[in-house]
Amino acid sequence: MKGLTHLPTEQQLLSAYHQLYFSKSISIKDLCLWSQWTRFDPRLGEILVDYFSKNWKKTPPLILNQKILDSCWPMCLAVLLEFTKEMISDSETSFFNTWMSLVIHGIEPKRGELYFIGLDKIAGKLMLKDATYPIKPYTNWGFLAREKLLPKSHRFKEKTWLTPKQREQLLQNLFKEKTRITVKNYREFSEHLISQRQAQRDLENHPQLIKKGNTKNRFYVIRKK
Repeated sequence: MKGLTHLPTEQQLLSAYHQLYFSKSISIKDLCLWSQWTRFDPRLGEILVDYFSKNWKKTPPLILNQKILDSCWPMCLAVLLEFTKEMISDSETSFFNTWMSLVIHGIEPKRGELYFIGLDKIAGKLMLKDATYPIKPYTNWGFLAREKLLPKSHRFKEKTWLTPKQREQLLQNLFKEKTRITVKNYREFSEHLISQRQAQRDLENHPQLIKKGNTKNRFYVIRKK
C-alpha cells in the first residue's frame, strides 16, 4: 500500500474536474488517485460519482480493483460507488451490484474515521455533526460524514439517510431550539437527510409532540410535562 505523495493543489483539482467532464478517455490510475483526493474536496466526489454512473459499464472492474487495492485509502472508491448506486436505474441495479462487488473485493473498512480532512474546524459544530449523523455510504466503510456526494440532479431525491436512533437524537436537539415544529423545519434541521414522508411520520408518532392545525398548516408543539 502506498501513501499520497502530496496533497492535491487547486490547479490539480480543477484539472481533474475538466478531464472528468470533457475527456473521452480517463486512465484507471487517475480514477484511483482522484478517489483519494475526494477526502479533501467533496465537489470532486460529486463529479466522480456522476462519472461512474455514466461510465461504469466501460470501466473494467478487475483492473480497477487491482489498482485501487494498491492505494492508501481504497475504501474511498467504495464510498463513491455506494453513492453511485443511488443514480443507477432499477433495471440495471443488479448488474451494477455485480460490477461493484468485483471492484471492491478485498477492500477493508476504516474504523470510525472522519472522511473529510482539513475542511472543518477541529472539534467544531460541523465536525460534531459528521460524527453524530454519519450516513450509510460512509459508515459501511468505517468513515464518518454526512455530505451527499451526488450531483444536484439527485441530491434532493426523496430518501431518508438517517437511522431511527439518529432521527430521535436530531429531534431532541431540535426540541431545545424550538417549541413549535413543522415538517419543513425538521427537514431543514436535518439538512434534508430525511424524506418528507418520514419526517411526517416521525412528528406524527412522537410521544412528546401534540399535533395542531389542519393538514396544510399543521405544526407540532412539545407536550407539557
